[in-house]
Amino acid sequence: MRRSKDDGYQFIRFVLTWTIVVHHVLTTSDTEGIRSPFLLHLIFFRLSGRFGQLAVSMFFMLSGALLWRIHPEREDLLPFWKHRFLKMLVPLWVCTVPFLLIEIARDPELLRSEYLHSTFLFNLLGMDMVPFILWDTYPYHLCGEWFTTVILALYLIYPLLRRGFAEKRTRAVLCVCVFSLCAVNLKIGFLSKSDWFSFSRGLFFFLAGMIFEEYRDRLDSGKITAAFAGCFLVIFVFFGRSFLGSGRLPNIISALCVFPVLYRLPGMLKRVFALPFVSGVIDGTCAVSYLIYLTHHYLIELLMPAVLPEEPGTVLFYLFTAGICALIYGYTALMAFPVNAVLKRCLTSGRKTAA
Repeated sequence: MRRSKDDGYQFIRFVLTWTIVVHHVLTTSDTEGIRSPFLLHLIFFRLSGRFGQLAVSMFFMLSGALLWRIHPEREDLLPFWKHRFLKMLVPLWVCTVPFLLIEIARDPELLRSEYLHSTFLFNLLGMDMVPFILWDTYPYHLCGEWFTTVILALYLIYPLLRRGFAEKRTRAVLCVCVFSLCAVNLKIGFLSKSDWFSFSRGLFFFLAGMIFEEYRDRLDSGKITAAFAGCFLVIFVFFGRSFLGSGRLPNIISALCVFPVLYRLPGMLKRVFALPFVSGVIDGTCAVSYLIYLTHHYLIELLMPAVLPEEPGTVLFYLFTAGICALIYGYTALMAFPVNAVLKRCLTSGRKTAA
């Protein structure tokens, strides 16, 4: 199995991770009534079509590409599912504990809450969207984001996708079916609960990532990258306001265009990416990117109202953004030790049981 680190995928993960963090800094400032700098808000959050939404789509692509890169051959289903689900859920459980203790300290009555009792289990199982889909109720939520539900579903059906994608005679049929499903769902919305949650969109980008990895050698060229970059710039300049919303076609095309451009950048700027500081920051982020994903939103929502006034000014807001990013990275680097210890124990005990 191909397991070597890929600089292009590492850089994509790095960019997407911090893009989503900054996106949630801006969404939290909106909900808390804290004024964010005009230029940052205009370019990053409004005029851009919300880079955070593009990042989510590209995270699905990255998951599909890496899964096809690492698991291109048929494997036993139960060990595959157990490994993927443990790697998703064990960090979620470990990271939830300190946040839950903070919440109980802030509100001792929390443990008696019917809302906590009836929905918290969905969060711990990575199924935040299940009660939202069934009952219009979002579960008591401390760690993770809504697309954990979609990723887990995609891991569940990946062996089926892999089987259809591995055979050239069935690959085209699989792609047509998935892409048609996504196109129909854009109009009907039967697999979407809202503009931002859509299983068909996750499936579409997941398969697009598998396609990119399969044909990466052909797509990773200067001319093709320039064409993708040009297409994105046209959409950004002329359709910037119209692709607010991850379910809209310009937004979808933009995500497909940006992914190969980001992938090629490390190859185009080898000297820059070879610098120890640059490579260290990228690799360090990638090592804890999933923990950043799990914990960043809670930390932002916890600290922003406590630190920033309603009119913080440009300099203070940027300092808070830089500071919260540093804090999130430091916190997740510390949390990596207990997470890896528990995860290693779970995976090792599973192997011993199987043996």
